[in-house]
Amino acid sequence: MADYDYVFVKTGAGDEVLPSVARSIADAIASATVQGGVAWRTSLGRTATARVRPNWIGRPDEFAPDDIAAYAAYEVMIEIGVRGADPGAQLAEARRVFDGLRSRRPEWSSLLVQGLDTLVAAWHEGRHTEFTELTSVFAEDRMIWDGAAVPYRATR
Repeated sequence: MADYDYVFVKTGAGDEVLPSVARSIADAIASATVQGGVAWRTSLGRTATARVRPNWIGRPDEFAPDDIAAYAAYEVMIEIGVRGADPGAQLAEARRVFDGLRSRRPEWSSLLVQGLDTLVAAWHEGRHTEFTELTSVFAEDRMIWDGAAVPYRATR
């Protein structure tokens, strides 16, 4: 099991929107914000956390400019973990965050990612897309997720 599952969010406002994202998560899942994110009890009584921070991963580098991940254009990364849970329960809590944000903030694009490598779902421009279990977030599956994810545009 991956230590965390992730929701990536594109608000268009940069990473200064982090407190607003945390509040939107808390409102969507009827929880309270804590420093740096949100914490709640799952239906199984386990503690779940969603740490909200700037997205610092997935961007191509100068040595591999075409090696891009689906989440490269998203400025916010939400790291979801559930202590002592099996992978299905943790992914279910990550989906709860994804679905809650999609419903509360439909103007924000978002991705649901298992671990940091498997694309599960996307919300972009009012369209919801579900992916097969084996869809990679990396360039190898770009033809599958291109159009469902926010396109990355390098800035120089």
